[in-house]
Amino acid sequence: MQMRHPALAIDCTDKVSSVAIQNGSQLWQVEEQGARGQARKIFSLIDQCLQQAQLEKNQLCSICWAAGPGSFTGLRVATAVAQGLSYALNLPLVGVSSLEAQAVAASRLYPDSYGPVAVITNAHMGEYYWAIFELVPGERPIRLSPDMLSEETQISTDQRVRLVIGNSAEKMPLPASAEIVRIEETLLRAQDLFAVAAPAFAAGKGISARQAEPIYLRNKSAWKTLDQQSAKEQK
Repeated sequence: MQMRHPALAIDCTDKVSSVAIQNGSQLWQVEEQGARGQARKIFSLIDQCLQQAQLEKNQLCSICWAAGPGSFTGLRVATAVAQGLSYALNLPLVGVSSLEAQAVAASRLYPDSYGPVAVITNAHMGEYYWAIFELVPGERPIRLSPDMLSEETQISTDQRVRLVIGNSAEKMPLPASAEIVRIEETLLRAQDLFAVAAPAFAAGKGISARQAEPIYLRNKSAWKTLDQQSAKEQK
């Protein structure tokens, strides 16, 4: 499903910041590598994308963003920017699971792939964010598990999985004898958020700026520890 009216997507969950605009069948996207200075980069990327689409901010009709799980600093940047634009322009928001959007990216980049795909990313402190989806050619991936936060030894997955994606793909426990393709990188880009957000907007499930929150999957004590770590990485 496509966004029928000009919509903005924002992603800062990993080391690539990206922004996309979709208007029907038309799509524009800009991105920049590097986790440092995402707060400074993201507004420039939005302006670049608007220029490419030949649109003004007040012509946007909705905003979606990768709400997490992912980099604590990146999630807060993307959420704050989405909130600010939503409030200023009075636009509805939809927060998208970054793991689900990565499954969409896998479907986009490997259109002939089918069957269960595992998405796994580094949550630090010896833990990983992960989820399982079913790839169906030509359709949006089907969720087979919730987004989880686990230690490596606690990850339980569908043994049918033969494709693993994410920056911690080597950590997904699967039979050594199986022919498994592991793509150890974050495939997600802002354009992949639209496939998840469009049905939510169509169903009237957009939220207000005040309701927008990141998806951390962590308790507050762990959040403080990683917050300090993320702040060091941003310098």
